[in-house]
Amino acid sequence: MVQECKSTESMPIFLAGSSNVRLPKLEIKKFNGIDSECG
Repeated sequence: MVQECKSTESMPIFLAGSSNVRLPKLEIKKFNGIDSECG
């Protein structure tokens, strides 16, 4: 679980650039779930 949280922190640009880049809804949903787990 901690590794997932670190993964999100390791890729801040990915999340920040998600608006610019057209990411699939599945990817966004996955990130949203990890964010929720992170608290």
